[in-house]
Amino acid sequence: RAGKMKLASGMLQPDVRKGLIRLFTSPEDQLLHFTWTSRSNGIETVEDDRILFPGDATFSYVEQARNNPKNNRVYVLKFVDSNEKMFFWMQEPNPD
Repeated sequence: RAGKMKLASGMLQPDVRKGLIRLFTSPEDQLLHFTWTSRSNGIETVEDDRILFPGDATFSYVEQARNNPKNNRVYVLKFVDSNEKMFFWMQEPNPD
């Protein structure tokens, strides 16, 4: 379970909607997909669907969030060949 975040004026702003990250190989195209799905109002809607190839992107913890008492569970999906970054915050506080 994860929410999205937007970078605005050098600060990350959380999208308060419930969300879900999935990483899976699609049976239709046999490609690896990274999706973010909105779980608002009990309805699941895929809003982001990125196809990933080996070495195409990294998903990592944002160290600058470590000491933030409100939200220290921030991660970034960085694409190697562009400046595109997608930020997410884990909505489940239990690290398991």
